[in-house]
Amino acid sequence: MLYIQDDVYKEYVNMMMNIVILSMILCISLSFWIISITASTYYGTLRPISPWRWLFSVIAPIIIVSRGLKKKSLDSSGALGGLLVGFLLTIANFSFFSALLTFFFTSSKLTKWRGEMKKRYDSEYKEGKG
Repeated sequence: MLYIQDDVYKEYVNMMMNIVILSMILCISLSFWIISITASTYYGTLRPISPWRWLFSVIAPIIIVSRGLKKKSLDSSGALGGLLVGFLLTIANFSFFSALLTFFFTSSKLTKWRGEMKKRYDSEYKEGKG
C-alpha cells in the first residue's frame, strides 16, 4: 500500500513540476513579447511581433513536445530544451521553426529505425525510455 502512495505522490510532483515549468515558460515568453512591443514603440524602427505569432510560438512547441513525450522520443530535459528552442526559433522566423520541426521528426524516426539491429551492434543503445 505504501508503494502505491509513493507512485501517486511521484506522479503528483511530476505533474506539478510540469505545470510550474509551463507557467514559467508562458510568463517568460509573454515578457519577451512585452519587451518587443516596448522597444518598437521606443525606437520606432522595430516591427512588433503580432499576438497571433506569439500565441503560435507558445502553443506549437508545447504540442510538439507533448507528442514527443508521449511517444518517448524526448525525456524531460529534452522537452524543456525543445520548448525553449522551439519558442525562440518560432518567434524569430517560421522557416527556422519548420527546419526544427523537420529535424525533430526525421531524427525521431531515424533513431527508432532498425532499432533491433542497432541493439545487436551497440550494447548501450536504447530506443527512448520505453
